[in-house]
Amino acid sequence: IDQFLMRGGSVVALAGRYRIDQGQQGLTVTPEDPGLFDLLATYGVTVPAALVMDPQNARYPVPRIVRNGPFQMRKIDHIPYPMFPDIRPDGMTQGHATVAGLQSVSAPWGSPLVVDETAEGGPQLDVVLRTSSGTWRNTTAHIDPDLETYPDLGFAPSGDQKAEAVAVTMSGRFHSYFEERENPMFSGAAEGTPGRHLTESIADGRLVVIGSSEFVSDAVVQMALQGGIDVHRGNLQFLQNAIDWSVEDTGLLAIRTGGAFARTLDPLDDEAQSRIELVTFAITFG
Repeated sequence: IDQFLMRGGSVVALAGRYRIDQGQQGLTVTPEDPGLFDLLATYGVTVPAALVMDPQNARYPVPRIVRNGPFQMRKIDHIPYPMFPDIRPDGMTQGHATVAGLQSVSAPWGSPLVVDETAEGGPQLDVVLRTSSGTWRNTTAHIDPDLETYPDLGFAPSGDQKAEAVAVTMSGRFHSYFEERENPMFSGAAEGTPGRHLTESIADGRLVVIGSSEFVSDAVVQMALQGGIDVHRGNLQFLQNAIDWSVEDTGLLAIRTGGAFARTLDPLDDEAQSRIELVTFAITFG
């Protein structure tokens, strides 16, 4: 990956700190291999061992058995889930090709990305997705909500609350991860062998880093197909846009994204949702 980027290649990395598996016993968390994070740190993107928790979030579907006399029905409840940050246009870098035509994107089980936006002399850096200003970090990797203790969000906010970067783009010349390390691919090459190992870019490369390993996982795509969780549908579109940007093929973005999905409603709290439901019922049956 490093040497491909040094030669002017384009890379899109889904770089969440954790992988989530869904089984009969619920959700399990598995830390990702740290090698990728060491590589990204060389390019100026640090991925802390944490999960972003956003009070502005998409709902999580939880199955529940409802008993009505001798009958049983399986019902899906959609509960607030801070680990599904719901990112709207105010959290996107408007005008950037990666967010063209998007109304909403989620960052499921995402990790924060730490970058230095004031750095000079390196690749061009843009933070293209940010969470809301009420976001905090979960460093415990505990992902099961406790709605009995914390009925609003299922978790207790802790630490500093601020907007967190969850997707960045970089373009230009990079320094190699192997600038001061031995490249294991060529460790057996004869001393002085030329043309094999690059310590810095010989052409402009492009890098997209998304702080979620589950950004377009099967589970997230399945949830996007369920009613009431439209926000996840933008993830596939964002990834397509990111690939187009990385290969500098952005000419058809506006055509492809225009009208691709229904416009997602602005985030509403429970009280506002209840008011809209009552008005709808009144108009329908009044």
